[in-house]
Amino acid sequence: MRILLLAVTLVLAAGALAQPATEAKSWPSRAIRLIVPFPPGSSPDLIARILAEKLAPFRERRKELEAKPERVREALRYGEEKARAIASRTMSEVREAMKLP
Repeated sequence: MRILLLAVTLVLAAGALAQPATEAKSWPSRAIRLIVPFPPGSSPDLIARILAEKLAPFRERRKELEAKPERVREALRYGEEKARAIASRTMSEVREAMKLP
């Protein structure tokens, strides 16, 4: 049960780290500590260490993107335009298939 609780906690922490940069302020403003309430070398400790290692590239990429907010906005605008074009074509096909005006 404890391992399941730890796994859920780690997944939620990973989700928090993966939030879009547009919503980010200056968090984290200091180093992130991952506290594992188990002895070193235990399974939960090893899982936490592996997870922290796997998340490192994402944290680095986030730092890079936070330093260039205009680049992020540009990518979001591009994605929005592309999505609108696809949605417009899809809706045209739906209206045609359903014989709607």
